[in-house]
Amino acid sequence: MDTKNFTLVKTWENRIKAVSPVLKDEPDRAYIFQILLNKRPEISELQISVKSGEIDIRYDAEKMPRAALLKAMDAMLANVAKKPVAAVKKQLPGTPEEIELLVEGMSCPACALLIEMSLKKEEQIVDASADLETKRVKVYGTQSKRQVIEKIEKLGYKHIVESK
Repeated sequence: MDTKNFTLVKTWENRIKAVSPVLKDEPDRAYIFQILLNKRPEISELQISVKSGEIDIRYDAEKMPRAALLKAMDAMLANVAKKPVAAVKKQLPGTPEEIELLVEGMSCPACALLIEMSLKKEEQIVDASADLETKRVKVYGTQSKRQVIEKIEKLGYKHIVESK
């Protein structure tokens, strides 16, 4: 199979190794790809080296033939590659401040990623991070606490309180 977004390095019956320039030195892209691939029940183990872009996957070949896995990987990597590379830091009017909130309802890495990516798209936000384990969301920008809470609530999360 001809793939555009990775090179197959080695294959076994239930395992493949590949290298993707899309993931090399791109931790955000690697994280998104990992979340997408781990949602597939046929995947039993996945390791990604951000430094080299190497992907090591163990999977159930009876439930997902190799050709189907390679096709899915190529499509996922194509979508992940469309994500813009870290943008130049935004210059904001006013003095940016850090806001830290506790957000109940983050139950998986995809939840944290959704909140983080949605907030990072906002013009008045320079940076945002969401920690699944602590349920904390940190935002650095010029939006008010109320505006940040409203953005998170629009995503479907409730019980948002100031941290600290």
